[in-house]
Amino acid sequence: MASSARRLLIETTVIGQAFAAVLFLRFFLPAGGWEDVTGHPIGRDFLNVWGAPRVVAEHGAAALADLARYPLLLEQQFGQTLKMFFNWSYPPHALIVLAPFSWAPYGVALGLWTLGGLGAFAFVVRAGLPAERRRVAIAAAVLSPAAFWCVATGQNGLLLGALVLGAVLCLDRRPVVAGVLIGLLTIKPQLGLLIPVALIAAGAWRTIFAAAATALALALCALALYGLEPWRLWLTTTAGYQFALLTDIVAFHRYMMVSIAASGGIAGLPPVLIWPLQGLGAALAAVAVWTTFRRTDDPATRALVLSIGAALATPYAFNYDLTAMTGATIWLLSRRGELGPWERRVFGLMLLSPVAIVPLHMIGAPIAPLILLAGLWIVTPRRAVPAAEPLSAAQP
Repeated sequence: MASSARRLLIETTVIGQAFAAVLFLRFFLPAGGWEDVTGHPIGRDFLNVWGAPRVVAEHGAAALADLARYPLLLEQQFGQTLKMFFNWSYPPHALIVLAPFSWAPYGVALGLWTLGGLGAFAFVVRAGLPAERRRVAIAAAVLSPAAFWCVATGQNGLLLGALVLGAVLCLDRRPVVAGVLIGLLTIKPQLGLLIPVALIAAGAWRTIFAAAATALALALCALALYGLEPWRLWLTTTAGYQFALLTDIVAFHRYMMVSIAASGGIAGLPPVLIWPLQGLGAALAAVAVWTTFRRTDDPATRALVLSIGAALATPYAFNYDLTAMTGATIWLLSRRGELGPWERRVFGLMLLSPVAIVPLHMIGAPIAPLILLAGLWIVTPRRAVPAAEPLSAAQP
């Protein structure tokens, strides 16, 4: 690993941990009774993963779309009063993937979720590098700001980030495996808006078929288990509520959002400007993804452009959705030569952004899209280039 890249990974890890410590003490420190210092449940959003399948088992899948009833049913499952509003935003087939985490008591399930996510993320980062470059990279991954935020909030970014990185890593040599991983990603469809662009650009037709077959199989299983009504409610009630959050979000969640639309709202821009800017960002991201998957077969470059593009393309993206971007940045830095001053600043901001944007957004400085666009500009190849160095998992 080049010395400047190694120093950057170490420095951002230390700075990120300092940011994380402050945020942990302010928002996530346990205060007893499965609550943190803010009165929210420890594990926060994991309560959805654990509780939703239990609610479905007792009250049917349609209960997930009842915005007034669902939080009360979740509270009954948890056994404590909830000061945090919960809603279910995932498509019905996500229940099939997430249900096993509801089979254990809450504390045990949260531990398995957290350790499983960190393990999956570390495994994929490790798989993408030669043995002599893994130690610093794995430490930087599991101690990264993105990983901290996923652990602190109980979010699914670690597992989904591992799926994205694994799919790109397997794309050329194990296309069917890549397709299965992409099919699993459909449990959070807004993160996959540009995956069809990437696969078509790469001519990955076997992967497209495997991804479609996996997603269809999951959807048919959900249809058989829960019926058609949950799908109708998800496409109407749930989707409508999620869009409303973008236009009228006042909770702490807005400070965690990294999309152009959310940043425009924080900056006070009118909707007449926000949505054209969001569309322009999505178009630029799509062009970058198409160009990258046509011009290079380097998994690190592909994964980084795709993960940055995903955060720019959807208006509903959060800091914990930047885990794949973090892993791909670590891959790239582990194989780069000396970094220029501009590259060092941008890559450093990309690694720190999952924690740094929260205080910045709280003081009215929504810079996340600027960081993402700068990263996209630096990483997108200007000409056709081969992989700089084969990644270990891409070998036959």
